[in-house]
Amino acid sequence: MSLEMHCHTMFSVDGRGTPEDLVDVAAARGITALALTDHNSLGGLQRARSQAGIHGIRFLSGVEFDARWEGKGYHFVAAGFH
Repeated sequence: MSLEMHCHTMFSVDGRGTPEDLVDVAAARGITALALTDHNSLGGLQRARSQAGIHGIRFLSGVEFDARWEGKGYHFVAAGFH
């Protein structure tokens, strides 16, 4: 199994490319499982999930979200939720 658990698309401030582009590249590189973890956005999940189905890639919903606590900034990644 070859998997990618942290990647971004145009739905992230630091990403580019569509969710479909991301899945197509992952498939071309032999990735068999993928979690899309855009920053503070769930906007690309359904599109990526649909494209992953076309390629037979196992897809995990994900998100990288920002939080502040006691004046400090943190990033958290969640994956595998519905």
